[in-house]
Amino acid sequence: KLSGVSAFDITKIENQFRNLILCKWENTTKTIPFWSEVLNFTDAAGNNPFLEIATFVISLLVLPISNAEIERIFSHMSIIKNKYRNKMSSYMLNAIMTIRAAFRRNKNCCYNYEVPSELLTKIHSNDTYTSINLEDLDFPSFETLFI
Repeated sequence: KLSGVSAFDITKIENQFRNLILCKWENTTKTIPFWSEVLNFTDAAGNNPFLEIATFVISLLVLPISNAEIERIFSHMSIIKNKYRNKMSSYMLNAIMTIRAAFRRNKNCCYNYEVPSELLTKIHSNDTYTSINLEDLDFPSFETLFI
């Protein structure tokens, strides 16, 4: 077995690969449009004779080429939550990482960020230090940080 693919499926995929040249394909210069066309292909009976190979190749195409982005996120986490800040809550860590990701996404930084006037008004009022329940806050998840 190769990553959940049986020997029968491998033989089927090999046969489908050999038969790919028998059809005239329109999108042959780019990978994703080609395999999308193969995946959506149907013969006269309405069947897709290339379904297994197209599904297999598309599943390979969505695999990450490297884990550099994940390593970058963990590097940012270790910079923010270092040995001096080891008691920082996950809510605070998530908030800081979200702010940093938003700055990076908007090509902005803390030096040229303009604080909204509503926030400045709130800072000078008594509402600044009212306690809140952190569980009630809706923080974005780590998966949505870099969209």
